[in-house]
Amino acid sequence: MGKIFDSYLEFKEQLDSLVALANKVNTRDLQRNLEAEVYENFRALIPLADKYTIVGQRSDGPYYKSEIGIGEWIRLKQAYHRYGSPVDDAGRAIQVLKENGDLIIPKVRKAISKEFIQLMDLLKKIVFYDNLRIEKALPNPVKRFTIDEHSGMTFFTNEIQKIGVESNYPQVIRCSDKANSDIWNWLSIRIVMTDMDYTYLVEDFYPQLVEILNEMIVMTEEKRKINDPLVKEMSETVIPFKFVKRLKA
Repeated sequence: MGKIFDSYLEFKEQLDSLVALANKVNTRDLQRNLEAEVYENFRALIPLADKYTIVGQRSDGPYYKSEIGIGEWIRLKQAYHRYGSPVDDAGRAIQVLKENGDLIIPKVRKAISKEFIQLMDLLKKIVFYDNLRIEKALPNPVKRFTIDEHSGMTFFTNEIQKIGVESNYPQVIRCSDKANSDIWNWLSIRIVMTDMDYTYLVEDFYPQLVEILNEMIVMTEEKRKINDPLVKEMSETVIPFKFVKRLKA
């Protein structure tokens, strides 16, 4: 264990830089934050309608259909519901708005109609942070080994020829011992950047990991350049409504 810890300490500076890069491309967090901000701006306009109205129907598969109701907020109504359940999940609400905005717009109250339409126009331009997958072959295969802590003996198990990272879980490194195998299937080897037992591997992969994460940064930054001004404009559109709610609180 002492050798493993020493190896970890020696590589810690480079490891910290890798983790910092990984945090920049975490599309799961980026998408969650984006949804929360958009959701908050639409919620600033509640109540959406003066009275509860069914505006249309949506399908979530061949056996699951629901009616879309608009009142204080958006509701999805099943046959056994009287009014339906409010869509409180940010991602779900944005999906319903994005896919059914044309049905909802005519039913919102006049006092918010202009702002609601502006938010819908901006929402249509937003680009979601989808999961990115990038893989790279290693110029020289790297041996993965395990150490028996009792005997101190080293056992070589796999020769890794390819690595991959997906942006939803950017600190997890996928490894493949066959250059032509599917690195994303459940059989692939997974290691975590910060796992001390595999510091030696992360160190050997370091140049390829930096390349992968930098490519992901470029791709996510392109989306941020689109989304950040749109979300800012959304927030500015509903400032008066947020101000009034604070006064009433």
